[in-house]
Amino acid sequence: MCTVAAKDSGWQSIDAKRLLRWAGERKTYKPSSSADDGERSGQNPAMGNISAAEAAADSGYTEGSWDWLHLIAFTLGGINENKINHPDNLVSGTLGANRVHKVIEDTIKKLLDNKITYEVQVRAIAHVKPASYHLCVKLEYGLRFKMGMIGDLKDYYFTIDPLDPNPAQGGNLQILTTSLESLSGFTYSGFK
Repeated sequence: MCTVAAKDSGWQSIDAKRLLRWAGERKTYKPSSSADDGERSGQNPAMGNISAAEAAADSGYTEGSWDWLHLIAFTLGGINENKINHPDNLVSGTLGANRVHKVIEDTIKKLLDNKITYEVQVRAIAHVKPASYHLCVKLEYGLRFKMGMIGDLKDYYFTIDPLDPNPAQGGNLQILTTSLESLSGFTYSGFK
């Protein structure tokens, strides 16, 4: 049973060095000695050997495909790089919501690969259904980044419905794409 109404990742600073540290780590990941208590090599073990589908079913959601959603993606280093597969960084949501997460993760990587953005900050707040086993009912994201070393700070905020099974639910993410494509010197070929 989850005892909090919301899980908040806090603002996480992602730069090219952090991306390199976590690239390709998923298959061989073993928590280091500096990892937080509760950190495990897999998502189900981190969540008490309960699958995301079992967590959803516990709240009456028996249809569809369910995944453990990372608030901050594994390949972005999770929360503070010591809470990756950890209860503080995982909530149960649909496969459709997980696909929207992938869009966010890829957007952050493309921002950093473009060579005009040197750091991206991301924050996730997962609202958890009361008396549930980590079932997320609303997922809010914020992205901040600077274009160049002294560029203007750009802020974007959007919401994901973690109960929606539709993998194309990222309609408000189109605003992010349009805004990115309008920036001087920025080329982006991401989601449309």
